Amino acid sequence: MKRSTLFLLLISSTSLIGTGNPLLLGREPKQSATIVQREGFQSLDLDQKLSQIAARKNLPGFAVAVVSQNEVLFQKGYGLSDIERKVPYGPQSLQNVASVSKTLIGISLMQLVEQGKIKLDDDINTYLPFKVINPYFPEDRITIRHLATHTSTLKDTNDFWLKDYVVADPTQLSRHGMSKAPVLKAGNTRMPMGQFIKNLVAKEGAWYRKSNFLKQKPGTTFEYSNLGAGLAGYIVERVTGETLAEYSEKHILRPIGMTHSGWSFDKVSMDRFVSEYGPGMKLLPRYSLITYPDGGFISSIEDISKYVMEMIKGYQGESTLMRQDSFREMMRLQSNNNSGMGYGIFCAVWRNGYIGHSGGDPGTTTRIFFDPKTNTGTAMFINTTTRDRKGNPVAQDFSDIQKALGWP
Repeated sequence: MKRSTLFLLLISSTSLIGTGNPLLLGREPKQSATIVQREGFQSLDLDQKLSQIAARKNLPGFAVAVVSQNEVLFQKGYGLSDIERKVPYGPQSLQNVASVSKTLIGISLMQLVEQGKIKLDDDINTYLPFKVINPYFPEDRITIRHLATHTSTLKDTNDFWLKDYVVADPTQLSRHGMSKAPVLKAGNTRMPMGQFIKNLVAKEGAWYRKSNFLKQKPGTTFEYSNLGAGLAGYIVERVTGETLAEYSEKHILRPIGMTHSGWSFDKVSMDRFVSEYGPGMKLLPRYSLITYPDGGFISSIEDISKYVMEMIKGYQGESTLMRQDSFREMMRLQSNNNSGMGYGIFCAVWRNGYIGHSGGDPGTTTRIFFDPKTNTGTAMFINTTTRDRKGNPVAQDFSDIQKALGWP
């Protein structure tokens, strides 16, 4: 699921100019594009298909991986991580992963369930310093499970979208011709995540409105909510006494060897960070999210491959992160969006049986999934926006990459 499609309309309506300012470009060392492959896997055929897609030059760059639960079968980057400097996109290139981040909230929640610190069906107000109540159904609880399955009735309103993105260097907006872009704008300033969420969902909040909630009973209606995911991440922080970034680094990233990933620019090697592009290959300024748990994770195909392998292991009961029943609960279909997919605990379950998540934000498109029937999984990162209008060749390339990776 994309983090949003609203930003596509807002950004594409603005003239974007890539200035090539070194402050905005990744300083990625030249990387080898060597294929990682294993005997018995048809890597040559996959490489040929992906090379043909890259040769169209509709995408700046992308990387893919195919894994089993025990090894990487294929891993390669194509195109460029930075167009102006002609830096190749490689397996170690870093970028925002957008909503794939939400799966880390899911694992964190299930770990806390195992530890007896929370229950999925607990009222969220048990863990919050402010009250969150759907004003149309004041007697009905909103639970952690509702947040995790996108049935909480919390809405992603314009106030959420237009205030959540913080540009690292606001002066770059005018240099990039984006002074009037509503989403990536100079006026947003960082604030504590709890305060930001309180402003939207608590009656005393500065941006609170009844219309921030659906007119449906909590738990009965699917409404994909990044705000709800941010709130779930905030609950992890309230329960553990650590930021979600700190907690997940200790209990997820380090244990499985994701040594180059993190939740902020100061936690990763910025010399590996890609340049991210909007519609028309226009360079975007660096940005981050106040509600970072819902889409702020930074990783590489090399690191995320380890994560997908761990998800497969977890499904099969061989992960050290948590028990098999916890993984199965996370990956069990519990809500449905009526478009061929639904959700477990911040984990997408597609009609074809695949399990994982997809993501999209300004300048980034991602997807991870695995097939529990074959115990194989894939990951894909692209350093551009791919959904700006129907029939766009960028969107077609995205679809063709997925088909090459085995998506029906």
